[in-house]
Amino acid sequence: MRPKRESGFTLLELMIVVCIIGILAAVATPKYVGLVDQAKDAAIKANLHNLRVAVHLYYASSEGVWPATLNNVPHPGGEFPAFLPTYMERIPEARLRSNLEPPVPDSANVVLSGEDPIETPIAPQGGWIYNPRTGDIKVNCDAFDTKLKLRYIDY
Repeated sequence: MRPKRESGFTLLELMIVVCIIGILAAVATPKYVGLVDQAKDAAIKANLHNLRVAVHLYYASSEGVWPATLNNVPHPGGEFPAFLPTYMERIPEARLRSNLEPPVPDSANVVLSGEDPIETPIAPQGGWIYNPRTGDIKVNCDAFDTKLKLRYIDY
């Protein structure tokens, strides 16, 4: 009578499978992190565009007056409506890439600036910079984007 052979995988086969899975994970993880940061850059560009469109809509409907602030307070004098929620439901967050040094928090904060044109961020960084005299809106961060070609404030 032949000895009964048990079915299953040997320890060597299992170790090879674990090594292959580890190699695949090591290759895929950096790609995934890079894609998340690229998606954040695309979202911040879209949010900035939407903010600029809403500010220009306010300017057009209020006979050439820029919003004094980007919040729910009516324009001084009360002749024009508040920016929020009339032109935008809410101010979107500026979500920057995750590996900035020092880290910059995600923020929907809008800082007013008198600088024309806006070229430097206002500390603490994060959120948006808005110039009520010109209607200019920028990202409040001077770090470079994911591709390291353009500073966020230059978007």
